[in-house]
Formats: sequence, structure tokens, C-alpha cells
Amino acid sequence: MCFKRKKQIVVTYIKDRKTLLLAAQEVDVLVVLDKGGAYKEKLLELKDELLYLSPRDNQEIFDMDIKIKDKIGDLKLIFNKVDGCEDEGVEKMLTNIFVMIKERDAKELK
Repeated sequence: MCFKRKKQIVVTYIKDRKTLLLAAQEVDVLVVLDKGGAYKEKLLELKDELLYLSPRDNQEIFDMDIKIKDKIGDLKLIFNKVDGCEDEGVEKMLTNIFVMIKERDAKELK
């Protein structure tokens, strides 16, 4: 029996769940930064997507979740720069994040 392998899987699973929850919390910060409310609906949809993603013990999917979280951090920087105004960069970044989530779902099914 290989208990070490099982422990590694559980640790990766827990880390993945924490990463997804932290990403969802960062989206809450983005909702506050969106002073004009132009992106509120998309941000809440993004938060729902993140909360309902299934954490996995697969390292490749865990790496994708980290990239998604990092992109949300980049989006926070863009929100700070545009100061509540509508911006094409925000739209592109949100679209990019949604695409990454769909790619993650596709890899999860493999």
C-alpha cells in the first residue's frame, strides 16, 4: 500500500480548493472596485463559476486554477487603473478568464 501517494493527493485537493475559494474572494474585491457597476453582473457570474468548480487532485488542473487566480489578480490591477470606468482591457481579461475556466472543464473531463 502506498499511503504517501494518497496523502499527496489529499494535500493537492485541499490546496486546489483553497485556491478556488481565494479566487472567489478576490472577485468580491473586484465587485467593490467596480464603482460604476458596469461589470457587476459578469463578476458575480465569475464568482459563481469559481465556487462551483470541482477541486481536483490532478496537478495539471491545479496549475490551471493557479493561473486563473493570477489572472484575477491582474484584473484587480486593471480595475485600480481605470478607477470604475468601462475599459476594453477589463472586457478582454474577463473573457480570457472565462475561456480559461472552460479549458479547465475540458481537461477535467479527459
